[in-house]
Amino acid sequence: MSESRGRDRTRLRGCTGCTAAATVVACMLFVLTAYAGRYVYRSSPRLIEGLSSQHQPPAAYSLSPDQQAVVAERGYPAGFSILFYAAPKDDPTGLPTRHETWSYPAAGEDLVFLNGTLVETSEINEPEGDLVPAPYRPEQFLAGMSFQQVVDATGLDTAVVIPLEPELVSVGEVYFAEQLILGLKGRRVQYVEALPLAQGG
Repeated sequence: MSESRGRDRTRLRGCTGCTAAATVVACMLFVLTAYAGRYVYRSSPRLIEGLSSQHQPPAAYSLSPDQQAVVAERGYPAGFSILFYAAPKDDPTGLPTRHETWSYPAAGEDLVFLNGTLVETSEINEPEGDLVPAPYRPEQFLAGMSFQQVVDATGLDTAVVIPLEPELVSVGEVYFAEQLILGLKGRRVQYVEALPLAQGG
């Protein structure tokens, strides 16, 4: 009789151990599922509507003499891109480098500026049809702007944001708005691309 009770207690302890292990596994699965769901949510595209200016637009970037001469001769570019990156170590100012490409598709040319100095002119294919120029100007964008400051400067009201994988860029996001793409790192603008639009596009 005592041997039977001993075996029953052994079985009971075994079942209790199984139950505890199953509970731990279930908890781990729940945590993993919750984390995965949160990650998928955070990394999924999100539509942001109803954006509005909250402050006065930030002070505009001052076009360089080279850029002013180009605008006086050709007008503003139909599209442009701006890349901000850290200054070289030997740069005494320590200011971020501003690398701009201004596109003049009708003339079949791109102009490249480095910190405002015209450094390159290259040929591009002329568009097959008419283009609607981007409704933005290069001087609206400054290094280190937040997304809200971009909204204040441009009047954007809608955008789609796609968070980047943290393994690629820490706190990185890409915003898509009307004829505009913004790349942010650490919630600060690192890249701007203003796109001309094909007529009827």
